[in-house]
Amino acid sequence: MEKRIPACNAATTRTVSISTLANGLFIVADGMGGHAAGEVASRLAIETVCTALAKRNAADLNLWLGKAMRAANAEIRQAAEVNPAWHKMGTTLTILALSDNQARLAHIGDSRLYRLRNKELQQFSEDHSLVAEQLRMGIVTAEDARRSNLGNLLTQAVGITTELDICKKTIPLFGPGSTAAVQRRADHDAGRRRDCPLFESGHPGPGLCRFN
Repeated sequence: MEKRIPACNAATTRTVSISTLANGLFIVADGMGGHAAGEVASRLAIETVCTALAKRNAADLNLWLGKAMRAANAEIRQAAEVNPAWHKMGTTLTILALSDNQARLAHIGDSRLYRLRNKELQQFSEDHSLVAEQLRMGIVTAEDARRSNLGNLLTQAVGITTELDICKKTIPLFGPGSTAAVQRRADHDAGRRRDCPLFESGHPGPGLCRFN
């Protein structure tokens, strides 16, 4: 029998909220809309997702992940409506939930889910950014995308629009010797460096979980 996922408290670093639960729920929310508003958006996203998943019954986890993300979207939009200082605030939201020997991903924005195995990174999430869309369409090359100054322009974020096109995937558990890393956008460049602590120790800090 699966354990129900309880509500949790978010730990906030600048505008980034990271939640890690021992029973297999990992979340990164990278807020935007100014320092204060970004912290509010990321905190609301984490709290709302955890509260929603705590109410989960035996129904499909993918369905509940979608419900939780839409609830976070509505909560952030409602908060922004009542406080002008929070106007247009939003956040990325990447959730990794472990259940039934599988890893389930729900994702909006450009925070990333990676697997590190044998010092090779594999990205499972898709960036919801303008430059990523251009790359997928073949308009720019990978090198052009890395050098682009449009990397911070998102095509989707939680709290910005009424509807979300959520990226959801079910993938095999990462297996022995693998590390799952959920990474905010500001760390993307560091994640590509071969001397990054992620490659050396497999554990650079919050947002990273290891499966042995």
